[in-house]
Amino acid sequence: MAIEEWDLLEFFGVEPKVEGDTTWPYNDFCYEVEREGFSLSFALNPANSDITMTLRCGEQTVYELVALSVKDIRTRSIEDGSQVLEVVLADGDVLSLVVEPTITVNHRYASST
Repeated sequence: MAIEEWDLLEFFGVEPKVEGDTTWPYNDFCYEVEREGFSLSFALNPANSDITMTLRCGEQTVYELVALSVKDIRTRSIEDGSQVLEVVLADGDVLSLVVEPTITVNHRYASST
């Protein structure tokens, strides 16, 4: 995985919730942000490349993803200067996430056949 702890701190702009004293990458790190009535929870276990992501509007879950052994997680800048977090689930299967100024989730899948 290309992602490092400081990349996620910069991207989400919040400290993660962590259980216990175990450090990166051998623990679960949960980042939570709220924007315009939406809340996002993004949990990562870097050692296993596992993620859980939940997007809510108020109390209603509108999107949830549990992905085990993802291929890669990385950040990149886009034209307007925003940062995008990309989760490569498999070849051609990418989840893109933006949290500033609003939360945006884009899931793209392109079959190789």
